Amino acid sequence: MRKYLKDPELDVQRTHTHNLQMYDQFFHNAMHGRHSVMAFEVLGRNLLTLIKRFNYEGVPMPIVREITKQCLMGLDYLHRICGIIHTDLKPENVVFEIESEAKLQLLEEVVLNTPLVELFDHTEPILLNKKQLANHKKKMRLRNKKQANKATAENAEEEESKGPAAADGEAEEEVKGGEKTAAEEKKQA
Repeated sequence: MRKYLKDPELDVQRTHTHNLQMYDQFFHNAMHGRHSVMAFEVLGRNLLTLIKRFNYEGVPMPIVREITKQCLMGLDYLHRICGIIHTDLKPENVVFEIESEAKLQLLEEVVLNTPLVELFDHTEPILLNKKQLANHKKKMRLRNKKQANKATAENAEEEESKGPAAADGEAEEEVKGGEKTAAEEKKQA
């Protein structure tokens, strides 16, 4: 990116690439098959929403110029720097950035004040199908077995460490007991 904008001291951010950042990608096995899941940064509405806001009668020219400029810069970055060709360019895939305050408000409205929060308030895993349940039971059996083996090993170590120490303690008590009896004998004499 620094070479792309010819600025070696540039702090590269999304405002330079004009492309959305993907944080993670993974597959999820569910009842209806395997699903590809992609986690992106939080963004606002898309271009289609803006078009609808102007009743499909056209967006003002200054806005169109800015959107077009940023879209072309994003496509250029994808093509030249990343080696990617965007094959699904449409109004739904042109998304606008929102301010951090709006992101927090959106998070509060959509996630924190809904039943979705309850999913994260407990320690039990969310299991969606029989395969996940079987894998979870297997993991729990292995975990319990490891904990039992560890506890058995710790108990054996404690007994070994107590064995000689306990014997020494008993011997000391016998010696002290012998001294008392000798002291008692002197008093009696």
